[in-house]
Amino acid sequence: MKTIVITGSTSGIGKATALYFAKQGYHVIATARNPEKDNLANLNKNIKMYQMDVSDLNSINQAVNKISKENKKIDILLNNAGYGLLAPFELTSEQDIKAIFNTNVFGLMEVTRFFLPIFKKQQAGTIVSVSSIGGLVTMPLNSIYHATKYAVEGFTEGLSYELADFNIKVKLIEPGGVKTNFFNAATVKEDQSNFPEYNPIITKVRETFSVGMTEQESTYSTPLEVAQAIFAAANDNNPNKIHYVVGKGAQETYQAKKQLNDEEFIALINNRFGISKK
Repeated sequence: MKTIVITGSTSGIGKATALYFAKQGYHVIATARNPEKDNLANLNKNIKMYQMDVSDLNSINQAVNKISKENKKIDILLNNAGYGLLAPFELTSEQDIKAIFNTNVFGLMEVTRFFLPIFKKQQAGTIVSVSSIGGLVTMPLNSIYHATKYAVEGFTEGLSYELADFNIKVKLIEPGGVKTNFFNAATVKEDQSNFPEYNPIITKVRETFSVGMTEQESTYSTPLEVAQAIFAAANDNNPNKIHYVVGKGAQETYQAKKQLNDEEFIALINNRFGISKK
């Protein structure tokens, strides 16, 4: 029985992936900041929950020590913990920026750092990180979120060269829109009353994302579809295949990015969100 460790496993993609791998016969080590919130072990006997806050170095250290003592081999690490931030940069506080980088980037890096000695000792392992189509292309109101995901993309691709000699593969999952509570949870909490000039673009962007979520033939993926893509990537033995763009909308947007020049692509995004540049 193969073993996978998953961060951020109590909701959305993480929860769907934990349950999907467990149904395929994997031993699933599901970690979460607050595992008592949704104990997945109650849903499948192949799942065991551990507490891990990826933004807390001591929490990571304690969790990995416990996991390594209780499991002879770890086959896959899934860096899934992360969240979005949908707001104009000017409305985003320094605290919010540091918090999202601590989870989406630095937390992912530190969890990876702790598992590398395990994989090197085994001379085998796969590190899968959930990035986003937002790590390959940009959308309005996502400047800070994009910054975190572009960082994950560069870090992971660069890491692939360093780990090749140890038979450690790295994979990037790049979903587009996913039918979760992502966009509601991503909205920044700061008071917008001091920046009314941003209200038109905020309204347009939220409406565009909402339509994408609810339209009859939605291009958004379900968490299960992303989980299935993660399973396929984790079991893909091609060490040179790193990027896995998931979902019809994400694939169409990424193809447009590759086929159009910069000016044409930016015009396409402006048009999609109803933004006119003066």
